[in-house]
Amino acid sequence: KDLEFFKALSNQAAIAIENARLYEMAIKDELTKLYVRRYFDQRLKEEMRRAKRYRGSLTVMLLDIDHFKGFNDTYGHAAGDEVLQFLSRVMREQVRGVDIVSRHGGEEFAILCPEQTLKDSLAPAERIRATVEATELTLAGHKVRCTVSIGVASYPTDAQRPEALLEMADQALYHAKHSGRNRVMAYRDMPKAAEPA
Repeated sequence: KDLEFFKALSNQAAIAIENARLYEMAIKDELTKLYVRRYFDQRLKEEMRRAKRYRGSLTVMLLDIDHFKGFNDTYGHAAGDEVLQFLSRVMREQVRGVDIVSRHGGEEFAILCPEQTLKDSLAPAERIRATVEATELTLAGHKVRCTVSIGVASYPTDAQRPEALLEMADQALYHAKHSGRNRVMAYRDMPKAAEPA
């Protein structure tokens, strides 16, 4: 009877472990081990609802690797993958455990920082930028450096809806890239920033 009981228990445990593994595969990007965009979008909506209810704050960062196409064209796609994995490690190391770091698409990444003000999120954003700039990578036998541009927007200062907050961070990222790259740009510091959406 004990043997039958433990067999049944082990079968249930195996099913639970497999389900957990499949769930992890569904919400994580295989290359970078970061969350996928769908999971990020879901959590952004949840965290904004919570921030509204408890009158809290949250911040979104959008990051883009500068001249990433050049890395792929010059050193190959395997080298490009190494750059993506390197940046993924840097982001995870420089933000809090509660922050949601995701691959937003291609060479663009997003970080959701619950219960963090814009002022508080600018420090880790700058640490990410500085660490990437200071690190020498070896790609296809060549020593190279890369840089990132980062756009930052916060709730409730910049936007009141998840989609609008992402749009503000994207505008800040666009401004960072078109004003010299390798910089952190807050939406509020952009020239003629719009009223909160």
